[in-house]
Amino acid sequence: MANYCFDYNPPNDNEVTGHKVILYFCHGMGQNQFFEYTSHNEIRYNTRHPEVCAAVDPGTDYLTMYLCRGNDQSVPENQKIVFREDGTLLHLQTQKCLQAEMNAYNGNPAPLLRPCTGLDHQKWFFSERS
Repeated sequence: MANYCFDYNPPNDNEVTGHKVILYFCHGMGQNQFFEYTSHNEIRYNTRHPEVCAAVDPGTDYLTMYLCRGNDQSVPENQKIVFREDGTLLHLQTQKCLQAEMNAYNGNPAPLLRPCTGLDHQKWFFSERS
């Protein structure tokens, strides 16, 4: 699934939380495809305020966006995702990796939690925008 990026497009600026991350063809325009991986093991979407972070709800395999922790708070367990040297993104709480899958959410491709296998569909990268 080359050329697909994480994509998050909440319905409006007042409903930034509670929606799923999908995959959409990379368009290079930032905004809804601008995610940062932080030193606190978060996948952060901060082009709108308040900032939201990727999390996994219990019993699901989807990434849902929720408010990020405050500066004086620890990262919630369901938001801890480790970007490993092999390019996989490991969700610590479930010990599963994010995998790109077609027709995963309402007909859209999406990153889903799956057992870590090292498949190409589990390899991710973050790049700086120039």
